[in-house]
Amino acid sequence: MNSILTFIFSLFGLFLFGQIVTDRPTQSTGPTTVPKGIFQLEAGGVFSNDNGLEGQLQLPSNLFRIGLGKAVELRIVNGLTFNNLNNKVEASFSNFELGFKFQLLNKEDKKTQIGVIVHGFTSTGLNSLNIYERGSYVQLAFNHKLNNRNSIGYNFSYLFSYLGSFDNGNIEQNLSYTLNYAHALTQRLGLFVEVYGWFNDFVYYDDNNVEFNFNSGLTYLIRDNLQLDYSFGFGILDRMNFQSLGLSFFIGQQEEK
Repeated sequence: MNSILTFIFSLFGLFLFGQIVTDRPTQSTGPTTVPKGIFQLEAGGVFSNDNGLEGQLQLPSNLFRIGLGKAVELRIVNGLTFNNLNNKVEASFSNFELGFKFQLLNKEDKKTQIGVIVHGFTSTGLNSLNIYERGSYVQLAFNHKLNNRNSIGYNFSYLFSYLGSFDNGNIEQNLSYTLNYAHALTQRLGLFVEVYGWFNDFVYYDDNNVEFNFNSGLTYLIRDNLQLDYSFGFGILDRMNFQSLGLSFFIGQQEEK
């Protein structure tokens, strides 16, 4: 039994030792940017089910990251979404996002890393749910290295969105949070655990607007610039669940440290 427990806990890792620092598969966004001149693609597929009533498949779900400078990156998000509505599958483009990440603190002699992410988003056309959406969000990202093998990361986000037509719509303001723990052991295999949630439309707060979820998953470093990941999650306050599989890689020359 002791050997089994030792093996399970040894799976925690990669986020401190891995060659690729990605923003997937966690719900948390990391505070660090990709180096200048690096192009990084983080792609995957997500199958989710909400309260057992409908299924949704996002495939592909793409995050493009381009290093513009020592502490800034350009970010582009797009993809396809397939919704199972009334036993009929309807496809649509996911919201298109364009934004930047700014690395505010990342010094070798500091154990804390801080970054800020700003995105704008819009519907790319009439989607399967017949809803137009546009808005923006700002996200603060933190990471604390407890020691060479343990780290804690967390995010706080504010989202402003407008749903509906230009002359008839609703404004929503949401707050979200994440808390992520990683324990590093190897350069190849790792596991993370995370809790996250939202306060949806918090201006008109009630108990039905609160979401609290759990997420966990594995990462595997195939080679220095190629990483595979798997994650799953479920709702603690509702019946939401999802599974995700992804692949990340970068093109360009990493600077020697």
